Amino acid sequence: MTAPSRRQVLRAAAAVGAVGAAGAVGAVAVGRDPVDVVAEAVGRGRTGGGGAAPADELPAGAALRWLDSYLGVVEAAGTPPPVVAEMLAELGVVLHAACSGRDDPPLRELGEGALRELDLPRPDAGADPAAVVDAAFERLVPRRYVDATGPALVSAVRAARTRLDALPPRTRGRAEQVGQRLADAVHAWYLQVLLPGQLTPVPRAVPAGPGTWRSTPPDHEQAVLPYWGSSRTLVLADPQQVQPPPPPPFSAAPGSRFRQQAEEVVRTVADLDGDQEAAARHWADGKWSVTPPGHWARLAGTHLADDDADLRTAARTLLRLGLSQHDSFVSCWWSKYHHDVMRPVTYVQEVMGERDWLPPVVTPCFPEYTSGHATQSAAAATVLTVELGDRAFTDRTVAHLPARRFPSYRAAAEEAAASRLFGGIHFRDSNEAGLLVGAEVGRQVADLPLLG
Repeated sequence: MTAPSRRQVLRAAAAVGAVGAAGAVGAVAVGRDPVDVVAEAVGRGRTGGGGAAPADELPAGAALRWLDSYLGVVEAAGTPPPVVAEMLAELGVVLHAACSGRDDPPLRELGEGALRELDLPRPDAGADPAAVVDAAFERLVPRRYVDATGPALVSAVRAARTRLDALPPRTRGRAEQVGQRLADAVHAWYLQVLLPGQLTPVPRAVPAGPGTWRSTPPDHEQAVLPYWGSSRTLVLADPQQVQPPPPPPFSAAPGSRFRQQAEEVVRTVADLDGDQEAAARHWADGKWSVTPPGHWARLAGTHLADDDADLRTAARTLLRLGLSQHDSFVSCWWSKYHHDVMRPVTYVQEVMGERDWLPPVVTPCFPEYTSGHATQSAAAATVLTVELGDRAFTDRTVAHLPARRFPSYRAAAEEAAASRLFGGIHFRDSNEAGLLVGAEVGRQVADLPLLG
């Protein structure tokens, strides 16, 4: 966990004096973070031991811990990026609900998508928001990820129980009651609303034939999540609400737009400089990584910690990010499997006759148009700029590679898109169209009146 600022320590230490240090010492002895212990003491102290501090007076630790736990299971399970985006949306929904007050608009009143079918319990102003977060995820995680609860989530659930058991019985009982109802509502929504939509094929724009996607070397794996584009969007009415223009028609003819783009990919790969190659590696985010949406979520978590953000701000930011990632991926996957365009490596090998040509980054096993990286990165950059400000930052997300410096979230998104051309796995049109679609999805999510 990020070290507390001097402001946090002084504010929390003063509160501990109001309730006595003995409870804090005992809680630390069972492995709880001292900053969280002290912050909870703030709430108990202000109401004579029976109340709870509002989320905007608590540190973001509860949200950031569960973000790290979700990303841990993503890495361990090799989770596909669209599923990771759905996980991040779920994470944000739970955090937002745990931090909501009675004056905040319910999620079911927002957007035009599946959020409108999310029936959550009413907020309880007397429940400790951080404890509600732990109680909700302790119940939800083993049910939702029954086949993926490896050490990362098992440890997270056990740690949540340790933190809950260290609370006074009345505080713990109230949080468990609220958190468990919240978890059950979110799980039922997933089973009844989200899951059925993932079982319908995306209608094709063209029949299979010349120019359509085929499994790519070197692994020639089967297509990833071909039905995902039929998933329910959460804010958009449906995935077709925000779509790019059609891609250029397939052509092998010299001078055609399709061939020109393939020739650009070959030239770009042949002439890569060191910085372009580093960008391609930095944004690759392949299997067994946190994946592209996890990359942006980790950036968000780092910046929330750097800002000493409160729990309410973290909940709002992570919900907005999760919604943007989910809807941008569903929109992108609809486009990919609707247009079903072949990847550059297939065109270069089979049409241009360069049978031994391979891109420096392994081509993912799904169609070309549009770029998932471009779409979700633009969506993420849009909402993070709204939530955290237009900031310069250093991205150290990929621990085994050198850090990269960016003047803004938008600049990072543009490099993420360009990195797919540098890596030889996307045509330029796919990147540029993806940036436009992702920015529009992000704008619609950013306009939602979430926690103030």
